[in-house]
Amino acid sequence: MPNLAGLLHYREARLTRTQKNDLLTRDEVLARLQIARSTLYSLMATSGFPKPLKLGTANRWLRSEVDNWLDHQAAMRRS
Repeated sequence: MPNLAGLLHYREARLTRTQKNDLLTRDEVLARLQIARSTLYSLMATSGFPKPLKLGTANRWLRSEVDNWLDHQAAMRRS
């Protein structure tokens, strides 16, 4: 019989890894940050916000990069 705890841990680790690599659309990024489109492009130009991946004509952002940027902004505010 398989080790259920090990199987659950593997499944959770896999889900976490997959979620980190999720691609977000521009509208999803805007909703997550609660900002306007012009503000998003201003942040990319001035605040080191991650640039999108180009997939054909579509722009997509890695969820992990957006989350890391948000974490960095919060850490800078605290210090």
